[in-house]
Amino acid sequence: MITQEHFKLLAAYNRWANARLYAAALDLSELSYRLHTGVYFGSLHGTLNHLLLTDRLWLKRLTGEGDLPNDLNAILYEDRIELTKARIAEDNRMIEVTGKYDETAKPMPASPSSLVVSRHRWICWPFKEAAQRQTSNN
Repeated sequence: MITQEHFKLLAAYNRWANARLYAAALDLSELSYRLHTGVYFGSLHGTLNHLLLTDRLWLKRLTGEGDLPNDLNAILYEDRIELTKARIAEDNRMIEVTGKYDETAKPMPASPSSLVVSRHRWICWPFKEAAQRQTSNN
């Protein structure tokens, strides 16, 4: 059985992995960081903005709090220092949210399309997605 501690661990791992990713991104030259390499969101900058946006999307669905742009390609922050600060804040928010749910609040839906379930019943979905995204990129 997946416990609340498991999701706290996933949220902590997500914060740790993002800290490593952002440290590496901050070490890149501006040209390398913004270079369009043919990836879906154009550059590392576009991809990091998208990942922050998707985490905010999930947390908005779970908590009902937070603002979202209408476009999944939106650049939330042009400045990478500001983007890094926002990422840190969102990772801390994710850890805070995982600490608020009890063991009865986390059965996972069969798919993300099962959104008819109360948001408290599918709390685990975004944390599992974030962890899978991090481990598949290592």
